[in-house]
Amino acid sequence: MFTAQDLKQALPQQFQSLEVTCVARTTSTNQVMAANLLHESHQQLLIAGEQTQGVGRRGKAFFSPAHTGIYFTYGGFGLAEQHLSLITPAAGVALTQAAFALFGVTTTIKWVNDVLIGDQKVAGILANRLENGQVLIGVGVNIAPAANAPDVPIDLPVGTLLKQAPTTDARLSLVASWLTHFDQLLQHPETIMPTFRQHAAWLNRQVDVMGLNHPLTGVVQGFADDGALILATDHGIQTLNSGSIRLH
Repeated sequence: MFTAQDLKQALPQQFQSLEVTCVARTTSTNQVMAANLLHESHQQLLIAGEQTQGVGRRGKAFFSPAHTGIYFTYGGFGLAEQHLSLITPAAGVALTQAAFALFGVTTTIKWVNDVLIGDQKVAGILANRLENGQVLIGVGVNIAPAANAPDVPIDLPVGTLLKQAPTTDARLSLVASWLTHFDQLLQHPETIMPTFRQHAAWLNRQVDVMGLNHPLTGVVQGFADDGALILATDHGIQTLNSGSIRLH
């Protein structure tokens, strides 16, 4: 596992004061970061080589094995209130950019928090806003195949960025590249959704929307400037700011 100093050497100058913590194993980087941000509001990055209690959306378990993936949470960064809904799309865009820059791998983003190759999930993203207003964003990436398949309920087949483990540890470079791209997007929030649309999965495909009070099926038409899903249903066009989608 690389160290905080290793990561800082790979980051641009503006991140040299960033508090970075690297651990081989933790429960959940989002849970640990949330506890930290209740008392310390400065920018922090927590990186783990393995999670024992990784959590996805709606409390689902997130498979986080050692050696083949990387799991990290960035918190305490500032963002204007009107742009908070763009944090998750920005994180997805940053990961697609990092994956292509490092590995030449083309990925897509399933609204709103999964990164795919084909219809296989290679990464998950989870943003949280705490009671004290602090914001954090967690990212879990499957870089190479794990020895054992996940024994947890999943919505999508599990995939990996690479078909086999790279000869050199790519995890440090991936985190550094993601953070650099994510920061650039937050500096220019008007670029987030146009870029998201270029990488969006399942456009013009029929999907079911999960997590609502009622069943909803429609065709993905696009995405609003605030990150909302635009869905064509039997009852007309609907714009959704919550929920998740799966192929019908």
